[in-house]
Amino acid sequence: MRAGSRIVPAVSAPLDFLKIFAGQLRGAGIPFAITSGMACVHYGLQQNTKDSDWIIPADALERLRELLTKLEGDLPPWRVSYRQIFGAPLETEFMQHGWTSHLSIWDSAASVEHKVDIFSKPPRVKAEEIEVDSEGWATRHVVAQNSGCSTAASRKPPAPMDCRPIRSPTCDRKNSWTRPCSRWPK
Repeated sequence: MRAGSRIVPAVSAPLDFLKIFAGQLRGAGIPFAITSGMACVHYGLQQNTKDSDWIIPADALERLRELLTKLEGDLPPWRVSYRQIFGAPLETEFMQHGWTSHLSIWDSAASVEHKVDIFSKPPRVKAEEIEVDSEGWATRHVVAQNSGCSTAASRKPPAPMDCRPIRSPTCDRKNSWTRPCSRWPK
């Protein structure tokens, strides 16, 4: 299938999608690091996983939302929605405090659902420790601290999160994943 000047596969497998999404982020100038389960597979530490985890700096979330909105309008259009599990919207005020946003992305009409988790403040890893290789993979250190594929490193208790008390934001995500949520209720 051809879209503009590029050829787009009809269906992408999880590892293919990972490369496609990484290319989209790179093309939009959005810094990222691939970590957790997919990184464990990449480093040969486990065989499979059901989602991909992406560290994206909070100051790049606006560009990520713009990219996802653009991809929804491309041909073939991507479909993006929040997954029906507890998580935060893709907004700086949540993500900079350690929340995770859980997305479902279909990169074509025939695509399988790609489960994508985005976070800006990974647990147990300091911001200055986040390094990536030329393909966007987080270093083994970051992966070991941030996933279940390491032995001793993954058993450390999580660092305390700098978070607000858990309250429900007032947000209608049914109509559009891009609609910003209102501020925390007073």
